[in-house]
Amino acid sequence: MEQDVLSLTSLDDIKRMYDSIEREQQKAMLDLRNLLGSRAQVDVQMTKLQKIIPNLSSLVDDSEKLCDSISTTCKLADSVSSKVRQLDLAKGRVHEAIQRTEDIADLKKCVDGVESALEREDFETAAGHVHRYLTLDQSILEEATMESGGVDSATLKLSQAEEQLKRIVNEKFDDAVQSGTLSAIERFFKIFPLLNLHDAGLQKFGKYLCDQIARNSAENLGTAIDNEGKRSDVIYADTLTLLFEGIARLLESHKPQVETYYGPSNVFPLLKVLQVECDVQAKKIFNQFSEDRQVDARLQQVRMAMHPTKPITDRPDPRQFDALLAEMTLLSARCDLYCTFMRRQGEGEAVGASGMDAISQLLAESNLSRLAQEVVQNYTSLEDFFMRESIGKALKLDTVSSGSLYSSMVDEVFFVLCTFCTVEEMWPCSTLLKSMLPDGKPAFSLSSMISTKSVLSREP
Repeated sequence: MEQDVLSLTSLDDIKRMYDSIEREQQKAMLDLRNLLGSRAQVDVQMTKLQKIIPNLSSLVDDSEKLCDSISTTCKLADSVSSKVRQLDLAKGRVHEAIQRTEDIADLKKCVDGVESALEREDFETAAGHVHRYLTLDQSILEEATMESGGVDSATLKLSQAEEQLKRIVNEKFDDAVQSGTLSAIERFFKIFPLLNLHDAGLQKFGKYLCDQIARNSAENLGTAIDNEGKRSDVIYADTLTLLFEGIARLLESHKPQVETYYGPSNVFPLLKVLQVECDVQAKKIFNQFSEDRQVDARLQQVRMAMHPTKPITDRPDPRQFDALLAEMTLLSARCDLYCTFMRRQGEGEAVGASGMDAISQLLAESNLSRLAQEVVQNYTSLEDFFMRESIGKALKLDTVSSGSLYSSMVDEVFFVLCTFCTVEEMWPCSTLLKSMLPDGKPAFSLSSMISTKSVLSREP
């Protein structure tokens, strides 16, 4: 500061320096007054501090004792933790030893049990012993085999018993199927999963059920061909119904067994096998229906009448299609009812890449779906002709009664439309058709309206 003052050479610089020094002096005086004002508080704090100082030495002693105690506890905890780890390791080894002993004891028990069970032809008990052997830890058995020749002999006997039992169960099941003994079939069907033969058991049992379905369907179809009774007009719809009801009864009877002994995940493979057989038998029924009802010939007549290439003198009578259309309606309705039932049986299956669950995808890709779609297409063509001819006939026979505001054609056309709307309400479009048609709506409803408009627009 002195050097700065001495360096000043002008009056203005001196004044500025003086003002700066004066401000600093005022600030220093203000700070001094503040410090003098807080002196009482400082004295109080110093007094409290002086009272605390004697206690600090005892706190230091207590802190040192606490540190020593914590250090001792930490060492003890480390020692206990090490002992616990050693105990856990020993416990694990003891558990392994006990498990190994129990497995070897079970192995010897299985050997004795399977031999006596096979002698008594108690195949369920023998399969239970083999199943227990198959569930044992094979690594433990291998180690025990290396240490003891008795274990090797036991595993060899059980392996031979397993192969023998597999052969016996397959033969007994085939014999039961040949004799048609349901109790024996169910008995050996339950043994397959105990021998880890889930696929073989389902395949054999599915084939047995398919044979039952085929035999019953052939009998029902033969009866339908020779039927001349009251329901002869819908006999093929009844035959298809019997096919579906037979499959439903088999599933309701045997599905619980599959779920119990094979697991719920094995229900769908059985459904798949039955659906394949259903497609085969349904195709026979639909083919016989088409042949007996002369569907192709009638469709050809309709096409020639609707799109003639030359003058036609003998047009088909639409009334002869009435019974055929009704039976087609029933055929489609029965297919939809069956698909609804199968979908309930296969609920919970995994969803495929298409976003559909497994059973829905199976039904959509089945031949039954294709056959039902063909019925819908044929029905559409016949209905279109029936509608055109019925409305055309109503127009030709149109009369106007005196005092009436409208002609008879209005009532008759309205009656025809109401009749077809009632029939179309019977058509199922909730499950099967939704899987076949892009918008999920029957094509014949639109066809009926277009036919009506086309016929009416031709009249003056």
